[in-house]
Amino acid sequence: MISIVTFLARFHFTLFLGALLFSGSRRYRFILFFIALFWCEATVAQEIDFLRSGTIRVIEVDFTAPDPIKIKIKRDGYPDQTYPSPAWSENSPSSPVAFVSGHSVKVLAKFTGCKGPIYIKGDGPGIYDPPISSKPIKIDPNTSIGLYEESLPTFEANKVDFFEPFEITWYYSNTAIGPWALVVNKSENLLMVTHKEPLSKAPNNVTAPISLSNWLTDIVNPEWI
Repeated sequence: MISIVTFLARFHFTLFLGALLFSGSRRYRFILFFIALFWCEATVAQEIDFLRSGTIRVIEVDFTAPDPIKIKIKRDGYPDQTYPSPAWSENSPSSPVAFVSGHSVKVLAKFTGCKGPIYIKGDGPGIYDPPISSKPIKIDPNTSIGLYEESLPTFEANKVDFFEPFEITWYYSNTAIGPWALVVNKSENLLMVTHKEPLSKAPNNVTAPISLSNWLTDIVNPEWI
């Protein structure tokens, strides 16, 4: 499968060569035919080589929003600790995250395994798909890591949601319109959306953390839901 831009470029170039083929001598026709054939083969091979140039992996995913849109979650059994970032990492347990409905959150993801600039997009639950990256993601030559940073669609206002898990299938390409290839792994973590902002505040006026067990047993303060 090839991108639309590449296809149209090849198509118009082939039309141009075709006009020459039927207007020139037989000798030139054969020469132009093999030039067109070689050019098409080379461009197809170039895209295939890119998609096979590395094993693209997502290594870290996090979700961010300003306080009080993003709500900290206390670790059960550790009242003085909240779950750390990132929300998901391929080398450590995932962390639950919580947000207030009616807002959008930013997705930060790190990818590795490709030498050149790439475009990234994701397939999440329902309408909550991480969009195509707005610009090519450059791969740091020192770390071999590229950073994706885009916003999810806004969570529906006044609606409680509980994604267990919030799973994202990731894709990459060398153009913003494809073709798209699968990233070899997925990311997933627990994501919760509250009805509105909590009433309780910590002494420093920062939103007080909630307890994960309260969510799971449905005994959170009614003002939350």
